[in-house]
Amino acid sequence: MSYDALKKYLLQQMKMSHVYQPVMLKRLLIGHGSAKVEEIALDLVQNDLS
Repeated sequence: MSYDALKKYLLQQMKMSHVYQPVMLKRLLIGHGSAKVEEIALDLVQNDLS
């Protein structure tokens, strides 16, 4: 799978679950491989429905 195909899948098709990996992967893709701890923490809070 190419980078672009993976990015498209993760950003547009993948369903979020109660695990942190998808949220972190999405943030790293948005940030082109880097992210601040604060950005990841905010993403986790925004995607935690529990």
